[in-house]
Amino acid sequence: MRTVRGYGTRFPTPGSGALCDHAWIDDDHYEHIDPKAFDGTLTSSAVTLLLDGHASDQVPIARTGDGTLRLWCDAFGLAFEADLPSRDEWSMCRTIARERSFCSVKIDVLDVKHCTRNGKPDQRIMRAKLLHIACTSKPAYLGCGVWLASSADLKALPSRLYSLNAMWEEGRANYRAPSATPAPSRPPARRVPNVAAVLATIYPNMPDGARHIMAVNRAFGSDPRKWPLTK
Repeated sequence: MRTVRGYGTRFPTPGSGALCDHAWIDDDHYEHIDPKAFDGTLTSSAVTLLLDGHASDQVPIARTGDGTLRLWCDAFGLAFEADLPSRDEWSMCRTIARERSFCSVKIDVLDVKHCTRNGKPDQRIMRAKLLHIACTSKPAYLGCGVWLASSADLKALPSRLYSLNAMWEEGRANYRAPSATPAPSRPPARRVPNVAAVLATIYPNMPDGARHIMAVNRAFGSDPRKWPLTK
C-alpha cells in the first residue's frame, strides 16, 4: 500500500510580516489560518475526507473515520498522511504526480478576526471545522501541496515539494498533540447573610424605631431597595 503526504493549509510564518505569507489571496483581501484553528477538529470524532478535487459525489481517497487519513497540526501547517486505496492506487499516483500536486480545503468558519494591514483587509480564521482536503491543480492557501511518500518518489520530488517534505518530516518528529482544555473552575459561593439571624441579634437591642433603622442600615446598607426580603 502506498501513502501520500501533504499540507492542507499553511500557517503564517512568525515575524515575517508579509501579508501574502501562506495566505489565501483574493482580489481585495487576504486570509490566514490561525495555528490553533483546527484544534477542535483534531480532538473531535468528526470525519474528515481526502478527495480528488472538491466534488462531493465521489468515493473518498481516505477518511479519518477508518484510519486511512491521519491529521495533525505542526509548526508549519495542517499536515496529513493518507493510505491510497488499492482499487485505484496506480491511477491516483499518476494523477497526484502529474496533475494534482496542490491541496485545497473546505472548512466551516466558526470564528474570524478582522484587521487591516497596509490598507488592505486581512482576516485570520481563529476557529474552523475542517470538512475535507482536496488534491487539486491549484492551492487554496499558498505553500500547500501533496506528494507520494515512498523512498523512490521522495528522491524524484521537485524542489517545491522536496522542501515541503523536509518541513513535514521535521514537524512530524516534533509534533505534540493539543492538550485538552481544562474545565473552568467553579467560582466560590458567595455568603449571603441570614436575614432572620441578623434581625434576631438586632431586636433585643432595639429601644425605638430609629435605632432599628440604624441597625438594619449597618447590616444591609442604607438603600432599602437592596435590603433582602423576608416573609
